[in-house]
Amino acid sequence: MVAIGLGLLAVSGLYNVAATRPHFRPVDHLIKFALRRSISLHSLGVLLPDLTDPALAQLGREHFATGCAPCHSQPGHARHPIARGMLPSPPRLEGAASRWETRELFWIVRHGLKFTGMPAWTGRDRDDEVWAVVAYLQRMPHDDDTVPAREKRTPALGFGIDEPSPLARCAACHGDGRRRPVHASVPVLHGQKEGYLARALSEYHDGRRQSGIMEPLAAVLSAEDIGRIARHFAEADRPAAVARPGDARVARGRRIFREGVPRQELPACRSCHAPETSAQFPLLDGLSGHYVEAQLGLFRSGVRSGTTHGRIMSVIAERLSPEQIADIAAFLDSGGERAPVPAEARREGE
Repeated sequence: MVAIGLGLLAVSGLYNVAATRPHFRPVDHLIKFALRRSISLHSLGVLLPDLTDPALAQLGREHFATGCAPCHSQPGHARHPIARGMLPSPPRLEGAASRWETRELFWIVRHGLKFTGMPAWTGRDRDDEVWAVVAYLQRMPHDDDTVPAREKRTPALGFGIDEPSPLARCAACHGDGRRRPVHASVPVLHGQKEGYLARALSEYHDGRRQSGIMEPLAAVLSAEDIGRIARHFAEADRPAAVARPGDARVARGRRIFREGVPRQELPACRSCHAPETSAQFPLLDGLSGHYVEAQLGLFRSGVRSGTTHGRIMSVIAERLSPEQIADIAAFLDSGGERAPVPAEARREGE
């Protein structure tokens, strides 16, 4: 009988679905109960990584400001009128870490929620980006209730006149020449090849390269914007190499980078990734080992195989063992080709 009654109610159209009318209290309680039970069940298999790195939370803060704050706002900011008019209204998230388990927060950000306006993360296979946001939510400061609401800045919904320029948005994560990137998983752009930067932005723009952050940002860029941004960073000075003490891993990584591994049909990294090679192949010197290791993992798993250049790198990455990838990362972290070559390495090359 209950099912028949609900069916008749739906057919009649009497239930008001307008966002100006809240649900009946029993309906509201039922929806929230079902939502919590669903999230709790479906997030059970989530494995938690280490989220203690403060830089990871800082990266998550930049992600949050771009993709979450327009609806959820952030500490010190007022709610946007459009967000207040939604039903359900997007909640403020200062206390999200106390209301949800860490695995549940990841599941919500990763998959979104039906019938709430909460979208799934754009980069479907970029869990690393989602975890950065979760790390920030765990450390998110509480809103300062002593600041009058009229004095709190209202966030913009998109690239409005109040929004930072595209170059300012780039600098927030990638650094500005004085500051290095906010986290080791973010690449240095200064001094990178113009052709590669333009290609990367175009791939994000067209949805051929996954990123829940870069895809939305690049989607609003015109071809002229992409060219201007690529030129700006290509003409900027590359950051100085930070040489670190080497070890056996660095020596092995140096050999792979310079000579390849013929028995595995692995070409030398620098045969493509050098200043004198095609502008479509990025420079690796100056990039963190963490970033290169993560990108090789994405190539190996097929996440970055959606383009011609991506398919080329996927073949190479599959031939590399995890240990060899770690060796290349160690070499780049030691300063790469711009770092002084130890005497024993020079003797090996004679």
